[in-house]
Amino acid sequence: MLAKMMAKFNYRAVYESLAEKCREMGDQQRLAECLTSLGIKEIFNCTCTTGLCDKAIERARRCLDEAHDIQTDRQVNKGNSRAQCLAKLGRCLVRSRYTERGKAMIEDAIRIRNAPIETRDDHDKEGGENVCHVMQGATYNDMAEFEAAEEYAKQALRIRRELLADHSDTTKSLFDLGVALKANKKFKEAKDLLE
Repeated sequence: MLAKMMAKFNYRAVYESLAEKCREMGDQQRLAECLTSLGIKEIFNCTCTTGLCDKAIERARRCLDEAHDIQTDRQVNKGNSRAQCLAKLGRCLVRSRYTERGKAMIEDAIRIRNAPIETRDDHDKEGGENVCHVMQGATYNDMAEFEAAEEYAKQALRIRRELLADHSDTTKSLFDLGVALKANKKFKEAKDLLE
């Protein structure tokens, strides 16, 4: 979320500085998280009509490949940072025509994100299940599986409307659903949500 809101250069400077400190301290977990955040920012910053250009993929992969290597070496197989890294690196690989490897990573991200939904605590619905629905929708969107992205966006919106009513996170879910509807060529429904 921070990657979407902060100015590109401020964000990069903050996370590059944090990454350098993590390297100095030998904090591999936080280094991988910083690198994942930097890679995600490169993806979000790409405004090319193709969706994700080769230059953005190259910049993102420099960070995401290193984060993936660190997480793999540390045998990290759960958590949002791992799922984010796998999903975004997988998207880059699919766009670079390494389709099978990329899809396998995205499927791993989906598996990680499904785990909290399957074992959720009813008392932590907003912090658990709903966040997973948001992340699942984003992952399916990365895979260009827009019907699944739409379904998860609808579930996230339903939960946020119930729990948060008129809140900025509810607005974010409205936007996510609008984007999914647009991708599914449901333009009238999308327009109603995106206006």
